[in-house]
Amino acid sequence: MGFRRSWRSLVVMASLVASIAPLATTTMGAQASPNKTVVEEVTGWLRIFSDGTVERLTPPGAEPFTAIVPPYTEPRGGVTVHDITTDHGVDVRLYLPEPAAAPSRRRPVVVHFHGGGFCVSRPSWALYHNFYAPLTTELKVAGIVSVYLPLAPEHRLPAAVDTGHDALLWLRDVACGHNAVVADGSSTAAWNASGRRPTSPACSSSVTAPVATSCTLWLHVQVRMAWVLSTQ
Repeated sequence: MGFRRSWRSLVVMASLVASIAPLATTTMGAQASPNKTVVEEVTGWLRIFSDGTVERLTPPGAEPFTAIVPPYTEPRGGVTVHDITTDHGVDVRLYLPEPAAAPSRRRPVVVHFHGGGFCVSRPSWALYHNFYAPLTTELKVAGIVSVYLPLAPEHRLPAAVDTGHDALLWLRDVACGHNAVVADGSSTAAWNASGRRPTSPACSSSVTAPVATSCTLWLHVQVRMAWVLSTQ
């Protein structure tokens, strides 16, 4: 089974698992106790065992897509990549362009919620990095924000929806000039410098954050986003 076909199967099956599977307690590697039995499986991607533990797999041929790309602060192609924890408690990956020499205006930001049927996938995968890193400079944006969504079945829905919502609230605060400290001790004030601060023309009532969605970014998030845009 090719990667594309395998990925489509994952999206359909894992979305069901995220909603109906019993709550898992831990995430485990490939070593399973002989006393455990598999109760749910997405072939090549995910196994849930009778004790609630989870095994995540990489199907043959998917290695180039699922390889982890570490963050880097030395520009590559005019872009740096940062993993941070926001003051809203949400982990995000930031793709930031090099500071403009003489910025004339504030820029928009693109938000990405990764795919994977709520059960697998990380923003640090090469699948996403190889697309969003070059896109950061091509779009001339303040940056691209990829949100680390909590994975099911350890974190059942609507945990991922709530995290996406919190990420949008954080972006609203950044756009309004709030100097939000993140877990590594740095500050989003650096993002506000050199023309990289995201745009928000009416900070008290809106967030201007175009959203790049995968096929698994759901109606629930879109409804919650609409609420943020209209009422915050």
